[in-house]
Amino acid sequence: MKFAGFTLALAGIFAGNALGQTPTVGGLLNNYSYTLPGLPNYGIAQGSIFVIYGTNFSSSQIGLQSRQQPHSVA
Repeated sequence: MKFAGFTLALAGIFAGNALGQTPTVGGLLNNYSYTLPGLPNYGIAQGSIFVIYGTNFSSSQIGLQSRQQPHSVA
């Protein structure tokens, strides 16, 4: 499972290469702990959420979408 997620992430990165841009991976960290490499308990556990930092992962920039909040609590 860990290998499949990593493979999917790399496939997305290399798909950008086909469009003529060169992605740069700046870091890969656990989403919750942000433990740096070389420290105890560093690593990505199977099934955990991780963050890939870098540039040129996409061919265009999409702004954040706002979600409407309900006017009343039911």
